[in-house]
Amino acid sequence: MNSDSGLHAQRGEARVKPRGQTAVGFLVLMGFVLVLVTMTINLGQMAQVRTETSNAADAGALAGASWVASGQNEAAMVAQKMNEGLPLAIALYQNAPFCPGPTHRAYADQLWISLVQDPSGSGDDGPYRFLSRVADGAMWAAWHIGYREMLTASANNMMMRFVSGVGPDGNYADMAKRLTYAQQQEDLKPNPGVGGVIENDLNWTNGLDESDPAFLRHNVKYELAGYPYPAPTMDMQGVPRPWFLQHHGEETADPIDCTADGWGVNGQWFGAGPLSGPFAHLPPGLSEFPLAIDNMGRKNWDRDWGQMLPSMAQMTGTCPAKVCSGFEYIKVGGTQDLKPGTITGGDGDVVMRVSHEVQTGGDIAVVRDPESRKPLQINLWAPRFQPVASRATARVTHANIPAADAKAELRISE
Repeated sequence: MNSDSGLHAQRGEARVKPRGQTAVGFLVLMGFVLVLVTMTINLGQMAQVRTETSNAADAGALAGASWVASGQNEAAMVAQKMNEGLPLAIALYQNAPFCPGPTHRAYADQLWISLVQDPSGSGDDGPYRFLSRVADGAMWAAWHIGYREMLTASANNMMMRFVSGVGPDGNYADMAKRLTYAQQQEDLKPNPGVGGVIENDLNWTNGLDESDPAFLRHNVKYELAGYPYPAPTMDMQGVPRPWFLQHHGEETADPIDCTADGWGVNGQWFGAGPLSGPFAHLPPGLSEFPLAIDNMGRKNWDRDWGQMLPSMAQMTGTCPAKVCSGFEYIKVGGTQDLKPGTITGGDGDVVMRVSHEVQTGGDIAVVRDPESRKPLQINLWAPRFQPVASRATARVTHANIPAADAKAELRISE
Protein backbone atom coordinates (compact mmCIF):
# COMPACT_ATOMS: atom_id res chain seq x y z
CA MET A 1 0.00 0.00 0.00
CA ASN A 2 2.70 2.37 1.05
CA SER A 3 4.84 1.42 -1.90
CA ASP A 4 1.93 1.97 -4.26
CA SER A 5 1.23 5.34 -2.73
CA GLY A 6 4.84 6.30 -3.12
CA LEU A 7 4.79 5.09 -6.70
CA HIS A 8 1.68 7.08 -7.46
CA ALA A 9 3.20 10.14 -5.82
CA GLN A 10 6.30 9.77 -7.89
CA ARG A 11 4.25 9.32 -11.03
CA GLY A 12 2.20 12.36 -10.06
CA GLU A 13 5.34 14.40 -9.64
CA ALA A 14 6.60 13.16 -12.94
CA ARG A 15 3.45 14.35 -14.62
CA VAL A 16 3.43 17.78 -12.93
CA LYS A 17 7.04 18.72 -13.56
CA PRO A 18 6.85 18.70 -17.35
CA ARG A 19 3.85 21.03 -17.26
CA GLY A 20 5.62 23.55 -15.07
CA GLN A 21 8.77 23.39 -17.15
CA THR A 22 6.80 23.89 -20.33
CA ALA A 23 5.05 26.97 -18.97
CA VAL A 24 8.29 28.51 -17.79
CA GLY A 25 10.00 27.64 -21.05
CA PHE A 26 7.09 29.10 -22.99
CA LEU A 27 7.27 32.34 -21.05
CA VAL A 28 11.01 32.59 -21.56
CA LEU A 29 10.60 31.86 -25.25
CA MET A 30 7.81 34.43 -25.56
CA GLY A 31 9.94 37.02 -23.85
CA PHE A 32 12.83 36.25 -26.19
CA VAL A 33 10.52 36.44 -29.22
CA LEU A 34 9.15 39.77 -28.05
CA VAL A 35 12.67 41.10 -27.67
CA LEU A 36 13.57 39.90 -31.19
CA VAL A 37 10.42 41.41 -32.64
CA THR A 38 11.10 44.67 -30.86
CA MET A 39 14.69 44.70 -32.09
CA THR A 40 13.55 43.97 -35.66
CA ILE A 41 10.99 46.77 -35.54
CA ASN A 42 13.53 49.09 -33.97
CA LEU A 43 16.15 48.42 -36.66
CA GLY A 44 13.62 49.07 -39.43
CA GLN A 45 12.38 52.14 -37.66
CA MET A 46 15.95 53.38 -37.17
CA ALA A 47 16.79 53.06 -40.87
CA GLN A 48 13.65 54.96 -41.81
CA VAL A 49 14.27 57.66 -39.22
CA ARG A 50 17.86 58.11 -40.45
CA THR A 51 16.68 58.62 -44.04
CA GLU A 52 13.92 61.04 -43.04
CA THR A 53 16.26 63.03 -40.82
CA SER A 54 18.81 63.43 -43.62
CA ASN A 55 16.11 64.50 -46.07
CA ALA A 56 14.73 67.00 -43.56
CA ALA A 57 18.13 68.60 -42.98
CA ASP A 58 18.84 68.82 -46.73
CA ALA A 59 15.45 70.36 -47.43
CA GLY A 60 15.84 72.94 -44.66
CA ALA A 61 19.29 74.12 -45.74
CA LEU A 62 18.34 74.27 -49.41
CA ALA A 63 15.10 76.13 -48.67
CA GLY A 64 16.88 78.83 -46.68
CA ALA A 65 19.55 79.31 -49.34
CA SER A 66 16.96 79.35 -52.13
CA TRP A 67 15.03 82.15 -50.48
CA VAL A 68 18.16 84.27 -50.04
CA ALA A 69 19.05 83.68 -53.71
CA SER A 70 15.52 84.48 -54.91
CA GLY A 71 15.63 87.85 -53.15
CA GLN A 72 18.87 88.71 -54.93
CA ASN A 73 17.38 87.74 -58.30
CA GLU A 74 14.41 90.00 -57.59
CA ALA A 75 16.84 92.83 -56.82
CA ALA A 76 18.71 92.10 -60.06
CA MET A 77 15.51 92.57 -62.05
CA VAL A 78 14.97 95.92 -60.32
CA ALA A 79 18.56 96.82 -61.27
CA GLN A 80 17.79 95.96 -64.89
CA LYS A 81 14.91 98.40 -64.75
CA MET A 82 17.17 101.12 -63.36
CA ASN A 83 19.81 100.54 -66.03
CA GLU A 84 17.10 100.70 -68.66
CA GLY A 85 16.04 104.17 -67.54
CA LEU A 86 19.49 105.71 -67.15
CA PRO A 87 20.09 106.47 -70.87
CA LEU A 88 16.60 107.98 -71.04
CA ALA A 89 17.34 110.21 -68.07
CA ILE A 90 20.59 111.45 -69.56
CA ALA A 91 18.89 111.97 -72.94
CA LEU A 92 16.66 114.59 -71.33
CA TYR A 93 19.69 116.92 -71.30
CA GLN A 94 21.12 116.09 -74.68
CA ASN A 95 18.23 115.96 -77.14
CA ALA A 96 17.06 119.56 -76.92
CA PRO A 97 18.67 122.82 -75.79
CA PHE A 98 17.45 124.57 -72.65
CA CYS A 99 16.21 128.09 -72.99
CA PRO A 100 18.72 130.86 -72.21
CA GLY A 101 18.99 132.40 -68.77
CA PRO A 102 19.98 131.38 -65.22
CA THR A 103 16.48 130.23 -64.23
CA HIS A 104 16.47 127.51 -66.88
CA ARG A 105 20.00 126.46 -65.90
CA ALA A 106 18.79 126.10 -62.29
CA TYR A 107 15.86 124.05 -63.58
CA ALA A 108 18.31 121.67 -65.30
CA ASP A 109 20.07 121.20 -61.96
CA GLN A 110 16.84 120.40 -60.15
CA LEU A 111 15.66 118.09 -62.94
CA TRP A 112 18.84 116.07 -62.39
CA ILE A 113 18.31 116.02 -58.61
CA SER A 114 14.70 114.88 -59.03
CA LEU A 115 15.91 111.48 -60.26
CA VAL A 116 16.91 110.75 -56.65
CA GLN A 117 14.71 113.00 -54.49
CA ASP A 118 11.94 115.52 -54.72
CA PRO A 119 13.69 118.85 -55.48
CA SER A 120 11.09 120.82 -53.49
CA GLY A 121 12.73 119.67 -50.25
CA SER A 122 9.83 117.45 -49.13
CA GLY A 123 12.18 114.52 -48.57
CA ASP A 124 10.18 112.24 -50.88
CA ASP A 125 12.10 109.73 -52.97
CA GLY A 126 12.71 110.15 -56.65
CA PRO A 127 12.51 107.10 -58.97
CA TYR A 128 16.08 105.88 -58.49
CA ARG A 129 16.25 106.08 -54.72
CA PHE A 130 12.82 104.46 -54.55
CA LEU A 131 13.85 101.56 -56.80
CA SER A 132 17.08 101.00 -54.86
CA ARG A 133 14.99 100.69 -51.70
CA VAL A 134 12.64 98.28 -53.46
CA ALA A 135 15.65 96.12 -54.36
CA ASP A 136 16.93 96.16 -50.77
CA GLY A 137 13.43 95.48 -49.44
CA ALA A 138 12.95 92.49 -51.72
CA MET A 139 16.25 91.00 -50.56
CA TRP A 140 15.52 91.66 -46.89
CA ALA A 141 12.05 90.09 -47.13
CA ALA A 142 13.33 86.94 -48.85
CA TRP A 143 16.24 86.72 -46.38
CA HIS A 144 13.87 86.94 -43.42
CA ILE A 145 11.32 84.50 -44.86
CA GLY A 146 14.09 82.04 -45.71
CA TYR A 147 14.98 81.72 -42.04
CA ARG A 148 11.43 80.66 -41.24
CA GLU A 149 11.12 78.41 -44.28
CA MET A 150 14.16 76.40 -43.20
CA LEU A 151 12.02 75.10 -40.38
CA THR A 152 8.97 74.69 -42.62
CA ALA A 153 10.81 72.68 -45.29
CA SER A 154 12.51 70.47 -42.71
CA ALA A 155 9.26 69.71 -40.92
CA ASN A 156 7.42 69.05 -44.18
CA ASN A 157 10.05 66.50 -45.17
CA MET A 158 9.67 64.63 -41.90
CA MET A 159 7.09 61.83 -42.08
CA MET A 160 4.58 63.02 -39.48
CA ARG A 161 2.16 60.13 -39.60
CA PHE A 162 0.32 61.00 -36.41
CA VAL A 163 -1.56 64.07 -35.27
CA SER A 164 -1.52 64.00 -31.49
CA GLY A 165 1.14 65.03 -29.06
CA VAL A 166 2.56 67.87 -27.04
CA GLY A 167 3.67 71.07 -28.68
CA PRO A 168 6.17 73.66 -27.48
CA ASP A 169 3.60 75.62 -25.47
CA GLY A 170 0.82 73.14 -24.65
CA ASN A 171 -1.31 70.36 -26.06
CA TYR A 172 -2.31 70.48 -29.70
CA ALA A 173 -4.39 68.01 -31.63
CA ASP A 174 -3.44 69.37 -35.01
CA MET A 175 0.18 69.11 -36.12
CA ALA A 176 -0.33 71.90 -38.65
CA LYS A 177 -1.22 74.31 -35.85
CA ARG A 178 1.92 73.42 -33.98
CA LEU A 179 4.03 73.97 -37.06
CA THR A 180 2.32 77.32 -37.61
CA TYR A 181 3.14 78.25 -34.04
CA ALA A 182 6.81 77.41 -34.59
CA GLN A 183 6.86 79.48 -37.79
CA GLN A 184 5.44 82.45 -35.93
CA GLN A 185 8.21 82.19 -33.37
CA GLU A 186 10.77 82.44 -36.17
CA ASP A 187 8.94 85.45 -37.63
CA LEU A 188 9.37 87.25 -34.32
CA LYS A 189 13.16 87.16 -34.65
CA PRO A 190 14.18 90.56 -36.08
CA ASN A 191 17.72 89.48 -36.97
CA PRO A 192 17.97 85.90 -38.17
CA GLY A 193 21.45 84.50 -37.90
CA VAL A 194 22.33 86.50 -34.79
CA GLY A 195 22.96 84.78 -31.50
CA GLY A 196 24.25 81.42 -32.67
CA VAL A 197 22.15 78.28 -32.88
CA ILE A 198 18.39 78.74 -32.80
CA GLU A 199 16.48 75.63 -31.74
CA ASN A 200 12.89 74.62 -32.22
CA ASP A 201 11.43 71.34 -30.99
CA LEU A 202 8.47 69.50 -32.45
CA ASN A 203 7.26 66.20 -31.06
CA TRP A 204 4.30 63.95 -31.69
CA THR A 205 2.87 60.54 -30.82
CA ASN A 206 0.54 58.05 -32.45
CA GLY A 207 -2.10 58.72 -29.82
CA LEU A 208 -1.79 55.40 -27.97
CA ASP A 209 -1.16 54.97 -24.27
CA GLU A 210 2.51 54.90 -23.34
CA SER A 211 2.11 51.41 -21.84
CA ASP A 212 0.92 50.08 -25.18
CA PRO A 213 3.70 48.19 -27.02
CA ALA A 214 2.60 49.94 -30.23
CA PHE A 215 3.04 53.39 -28.70
CA LEU A 216 5.50 55.69 -30.51
CA ARG A 217 6.78 59.13 -29.56
CA HIS A 218 8.88 61.13 -31.99
CA ASN A 219 11.08 63.86 -30.53
CA VAL A 220 12.57 66.07 -33.25
CA LYS A 221 14.89 69.02 -32.69
CA TYR A 222 15.54 71.49 -35.49
CA GLU A 223 18.68 73.57 -35.15
CA LEU A 224 19.08 76.50 -37.53
CA ALA A 225 22.81 76.44 -37.01
CA GLY A 226 24.02 78.89 -39.63
CA TYR A 227 22.54 81.70 -41.70
CA PRO A 228 24.04 84.56 -43.74
CA TYR A 229 24.20 87.81 -41.79
CA PRO A 230 23.54 90.66 -42.35
CA ALA A 231 20.82 90.78 -44.99
CA PRO A 232 22.08 91.54 -48.50
CA THR A 233 21.91 95.07 -49.87
CA MET A 234 22.63 96.56 -53.28
CA ASP A 235 25.34 99.21 -53.51
CA MET A 236 24.59 102.18 -55.73
CA GLN A 237 27.34 103.75 -57.81
CA GLY A 238 27.64 107.41 -58.65
CA VAL A 239 26.96 108.69 -62.16
CA PRO A 240 28.72 111.95 -63.12
CA ARG A 241 26.54 114.86 -64.08
CA PRO A 242 25.92 115.02 -67.84
CA TRP A 243 26.50 117.92 -70.17
CA PHE A 244 23.50 119.71 -71.59
CA LEU A 245 22.98 122.35 -74.27
CA GLN A 246 21.72 125.82 -73.52
CA HIS A 247 20.87 128.52 -76.04
CA HIS A 248 23.01 131.63 -75.95
CA GLY A 249 21.17 134.51 -74.40
CA GLU A 250 21.27 138.17 -75.31
CA GLU A 251 24.01 138.78 -72.78
CA THR A 252 26.33 136.36 -74.56
CA ALA A 253 25.52 137.00 -78.23
CA ASP A 254 25.11 139.80 -80.74
CA PRO A 255 21.47 141.02 -80.46
CA ILE A 256 21.25 141.05 -84.24
CA ASP A 257 21.53 137.26 -84.22
CA CYS A 258 18.64 136.79 -81.73
CA THR A 259 15.00 135.96 -82.43
CA ALA A 260 12.01 136.10 -80.09
CA ASP A 261 10.33 132.87 -81.16
CA GLY A 262 13.05 130.32 -80.36
CA TRP A 263 12.16 127.00 -78.78
CA GLY A 264 13.81 124.90 -76.07
CA VAL A 265 13.40 123.34 -72.64
CA ASN A 266 11.67 126.03 -70.66
CA GLY A 267 11.01 124.72 -67.15
CA GLN A 268 11.54 127.25 -64.40
CA TRP A 269 13.22 127.02 -60.98
CA PHE A 270 12.78 129.85 -58.53
CA GLY A 271 15.12 128.79 -55.76
CA ALA A 272 13.14 128.29 -52.57
CA GLY A 273 9.94 129.43 -54.27
CA PRO A 274 7.39 127.46 -56.35
CA LEU A 275 8.48 125.10 -59.06
CA SER A 276 7.45 125.25 -62.66
CA GLY A 277 8.07 122.53 -65.22
CA PRO A 278 7.96 118.73 -65.05
CA PHE A 279 10.32 116.69 -62.88
CA ALA A 280 11.04 112.99 -62.46
CA HIS A 281 8.46 111.59 -60.04
CA LEU A 282 6.77 108.42 -58.79
CA PRO A 283 3.35 107.54 -60.22
CA PRO A 284 0.49 107.56 -57.67
CA GLY A 285 0.18 104.30 -55.78
CA LEU A 286 3.64 103.05 -56.70
CA SER A 287 5.33 103.75 -53.37
CA GLU A 288 2.59 102.02 -51.35
CA PHE A 289 2.60 98.69 -53.20
CA PRO A 290 5.85 98.35 -55.18
CA LEU A 291 5.74 94.53 -55.38
CA ALA A 292 2.05 94.26 -56.25
CA ILE A 293 1.23 92.50 -59.52
CA ASP A 294 -1.36 93.79 -61.98
CA ASN A 295 -3.75 91.73 -64.10
CA MET A 296 -1.10 91.51 -66.82
CA GLY A 297 1.39 89.84 -64.49
CA ARG A 298 3.62 92.92 -64.20
CA LYS A 299 4.95 94.11 -60.88
CA ASN A 300 4.02 97.58 -59.77
CA TRP A 301 7.62 98.79 -59.67
CA ASP A 302 8.08 97.77 -63.31
CA ARG A 303 6.28 100.84 -64.62
CA ASP A 304 7.04 102.40 -67.97
CA TRP A 305 9.74 105.03 -67.53
CA GLY A 306 7.42 107.38 -69.40
CA GLN A 307 5.35 107.53 -66.20
CA MET A 308 8.39 108.57 -64.17
CA LEU A 309 10.45 110.78 -66.47
CA PRO A 310 9.13 113.90 -68.17
CA SER A 311 8.83 113.75 -71.94
CA MET A 312 10.32 116.19 -74.40
CA ALA A 313 6.81 117.30 -75.31
CA GLN A 314 6.31 118.38 -71.70
CA MET A 315 9.67 120.10 -71.46
CA THR A 316 9.96 122.00 -74.73
CA GLY A 317 8.11 125.01 -76.10
CA THR A 318 8.69 128.62 -76.94
CA CYS A 319 11.39 130.19 -74.78
CA PRO A 320 10.24 133.28 -72.85
CA ALA A 321 13.55 135.08 -73.50
CA LYS A 322 15.16 135.79 -76.82
CA VAL A 323 17.02 132.84 -78.31
CA CYS A 324 20.27 133.70 -80.02
CA SER A 325 22.38 131.69 -82.40
CA GLY A 326 24.81 129.21 -80.92
CA PHE A 327 24.84 126.97 -77.81
CA GLU A 328 27.03 126.44 -74.80
CA TYR A 329 27.72 123.12 -73.05
CA ILE A 330 27.00 123.16 -69.32
CA LYS A 331 27.22 120.47 -66.63
CA VAL A 332 24.31 120.14 -64.25
CA GLY A 333 24.04 119.15 -60.60
CA GLY A 334 26.58 116.74 -59.10
CA THR A 335 27.25 113.02 -59.05
CA GLN A 336 24.10 111.01 -58.35
CA ASP A 337 23.79 107.42 -57.12
CA LEU A 338 21.96 106.10 -60.17
CA LYS A 339 23.83 102.97 -61.28
CA PRO A 340 23.24 99.64 -59.48
CA GLY A 341 26.50 98.12 -58.30
CA THR A 342 27.27 94.91 -56.45
CA ILE A 343 25.35 93.04 -53.76
CA THR A 344 26.98 93.04 -50.33
CA GLY A 345 26.00 91.09 -47.22
CA GLY A 346 24.10 87.85 -47.13
CA ASP A 347 27.36 85.90 -47.38
CA GLY A 348 27.95 82.59 -45.67
CA ASP A 349 26.49 79.14 -45.53
CA VAL A 350 22.99 78.09 -44.59
CA VAL A 351 23.31 75.25 -42.09
CA MET A 352 20.48 73.03 -40.85
CA ARG A 353 20.82 70.31 -38.24
CA VAL A 354 18.00 67.90 -37.42
CA SER A 355 18.05 65.29 -34.66
CA HIS A 356 15.33 62.68 -34.31
CA GLU A 357 14.68 60.38 -31.37
CA VAL A 358 11.94 57.74 -31.24
CA GLN A 359 10.60 56.26 -28.04
CA THR A 360 8.43 53.15 -28.11
CA GLY A 361 5.96 51.81 -25.59
CA GLY A 362 5.80 48.39 -23.97
CA ASP A 363 6.45 48.82 -20.27
CA ILE A 364 4.27 45.74 -19.63
CA ALA A 365 3.68 42.83 -22.02
CA VAL A 366 0.69 40.55 -21.43
CA VAL A 367 0.76 36.83 -22.40
CA ARG A 368 -1.46 33.90 -21.43
CA ASP A 369 -0.46 30.82 -19.52
CA PRO A 370 -0.80 27.84 -21.93
CA GLU A 371 -2.44 25.66 -19.28
CA SER A 372 -4.66 27.98 -17.29
CA ARG A 373 -5.12 30.60 -20.05
CA LYS A 374 -4.78 33.23 -17.38
CA PRO A 375 -3.11 36.51 -18.36
CA LEU A 376 0.45 36.92 -17.21
CA GLN A 377 2.38 40.19 -17.17
CA ILE A 378 6.00 40.47 -18.28
CA ASN A 379 7.78 43.69 -17.38
CA LEU A 380 9.68 45.11 -20.36
CA TRP A 381 11.68 48.29 -20.78
CA ALA A 382 10.47 51.22 -22.88
CA PRO A 383 13.19 51.32 -25.54
CA ARG A 384 14.41 54.71 -26.68
CA PHE A 385 16.33 54.74 -29.94
CA GLN A 386 19.72 56.36 -30.07
CA PRO A 387 19.02 59.86 -31.50
CA VAL A 388 19.80 60.16 -35.19
CA ALA A 389 21.24 63.51 -36.30
CA SER A 390 21.92 64.95 -39.74
CA ARG A 391 23.56 68.23 -40.72
CA ALA A 392 23.28 69.87 -44.16
CA THR A 393 24.97 72.96 -45.59
CA ALA A 394 23.88 75.01 -48.60
CA ARG A 395 25.74 77.87 -50.24
CA VAL A 396 24.27 80.98 -51.87
CA THR A 397 26.01 82.31 -54.98
CA HIS A 398 25.51 86.07 -55.28
CA ALA A 399 23.75 87.54 -58.29
CA ASN A 400 26.04 89.42 -60.65
CA ILE A 401 24.06 92.64 -61.01
CA PRO A 402 22.22 93.18 -63.26
CA ALA A 403 22.12 89.47 -64.16
CA ALA A 404 19.53 87.52 -62.13
CA ASP A 405 21.84 84.52 -61.70
CA ALA A 406 21.94 83.94 -57.94
CA LYS A 407 21.87 80.23 -57.09
CA ALA A 408 21.45 77.98 -54.07
CA GLU A 409 23.42 74.74 -54.02
CA LEU A 410 23.50 71.96 -51.45
CA ARG A 411 27.17 71.47 -50.58
CA ILE A 412 27.51 69.19 -47.56
CA SER A 413 25.20 66.60 -46.06
CA GLU A 414 26.37 64.52 -43.14
